[in-house]
Amino acid sequence: MVVSMMLVGTNHNKIHSKRRLRGTSIAELPLAMWVIFIGIGMPLLSLTLITVRYGMFVEAARQAVDVACSTQTYGTSSGAVYSAYTTASSVTAVFPGVNMYDCKCWIIVTPLYGSGPVQVIGPNTPLASPADPSQNLYQIRVDLKAYIQPILAMPLPEFINIPGLSIPIDAQVSSTRVFENPPGLSS
Repeated sequence: MVVSMMLVGTNHNKIHSKRRLRGTSIAELPLAMWVIFIGIGMPLLSLTLITVRYGMFVEAARQAVDVACSTQTYGTSSGAVYSAYTTASSVTAVFPGVNMYDCKCWIIVTPLYGSGPVQVIGPNTPLASPADPSQNLYQIRVDLKAYIQPILAMPLPEFINIPGLSIPIDAQVSSTRVFENPPGLSS
């Protein structure tokens, strides 16, 4: 009986020994590589680059308001509005894929002693009356709008538009800072 079991086991091993199990991984490798690189890697790369571009767009708004608040006037050709626009344009031009199309500056007047409501003046409009820094805090807010392009625009049917994948993302950022020369806000 022991001999017959050995023969059965031997025959069984001989039948399966003709097949090699190593070939299945080679046959599945192209599909697995495609799933890893195309299915996972490309969307992650696209998401990473869109995130970096958005971060640079936020930095453009921050630099624009910093430059605008350090000017002496608000509305002239060398004032806060012009400086904010040129700074934001030059920063976004450095990074491909960020197309800025709008820049607005607002004046935010906050009473120091809670004696009235917060006023928002603008866009791009100087104060009608001279500023009074002993009664109010004057801030500049810069609003930027831009299209952030995807790294690869995936061709999808016309009725399926996915921002960041098939069409650009329409982004808006704001940055606020205290104006350094309040008397210059009325000119």
